[in-house]
Amino acid sequence: MQSPKQPTDQTPQQSPPHQSPPRQHNSGWTTESLSLIAGDAPHTLLLGTHPSTASLADKPLTPIQNKLRANEYSGPMNFGNPNNSFWNIVLSGLTSRVRHELTYDEILTVLKEGGFALWDVVRSATKAEKGSLDSKIITAMSQYNPVLQYVEEEPSVQRVVMPKNTAEMLVTSTNKEARGLLSDKKDGRPGFAVLTDGPVSKATLEVFRKKAFRNLTTMTRSELEETRLQGARVVELVVVCSTSPANALLRGYEKEKIWFAAAFEIEEDEAPPFYRCACCGVVGTHILATCPARTSEWRADAMKRNGELRKTWNAWAKSGREGEEPSLDEFVWAI
Repeated sequence: MQSPKQPTDQTPQQSPPHQSPPRQHNSGWTTESLSLIAGDAPHTLLLGTHPSTASLADKPLTPIQNKLRANEYSGPMNFGNPNNSFWNIVLSGLTSRVRHELTYDEILTVLKEGGFALWDVVRSATKAEKGSLDSKIITAMSQYNPVLQYVEEEPSVQRVVMPKNTAEMLVTSTNKEARGLLSDKKDGRPGFAVLTDGPVSKATLEVFRKKAFRNLTTMTRSELEETRLQGARVVELVVVCSTSPANALLRGYEKEKIWFAAAFEIEEDEAPPFYRCACCGVVGTHILATCPARTSEWRADAMKRNGELRKTWNAWAKSGREGEEPSLDEFVWAI
């Protein structure tokens, strides 16, 4: 993983992005995406499909939900469902701070200083009914953000990372901008590549190998590095697991392991130097997914503690927030 970049005076300081309110019309329910989040010279662009209703703050959340999503921030935020693992994974890869300790502005600063940018593929999404599932988006009525044009114009970007649903929306037949850049190979334009020997090659190839894009090729990691050494710009496309709570087949620590390998280039037997294992408490030696002390009994105990902490928070809020704010020191997001 590339080392997080140090703050500079040139790093843009962006406030939390906002969006137009949802619009209901005869064709369905339409929502708008949030703004591009990017600092100075990001190396990786992370993509989502479109904000969920929880991300758009379309309905009130409980105090504990607001606390867990970003230190009681209740406004629109990317990946704003408190049960979505995205921000927990990003922060565990880039800092020793946890999500509920930071404001949303502070979270975005960590993301940008770590060399990551964040955007959505679908700018304007229309669904037949109100909801969050990507599968409900009517592609024929969608409008798209120029994400690959941004990649073309930002020479520092080396990798684009996205879940499968997002990747499929990127190359859907109605997304003319993205399909055009993947198809039009010409001088001065970056090429795109899918690795055949990467940690998530199978998932990535499942999306992209069926597409006959002239500006997209497959290669090994060593071939990619050699091509870059020769001066050619090639941007790697990476498909990872969804961090959404709808992806219930994987636990949080399993999602974290996949994202660490694919987006942060952290090997399975390694951990960020500040990473504290939620199970054994050891710092900087391994991640939760590979902890030798992790057992089903430990997970059951952690789930019980999480439930008790939620009850304590809800009772505190119901009483008018009398007394000291309950601690979340023992809360384990990754179970």
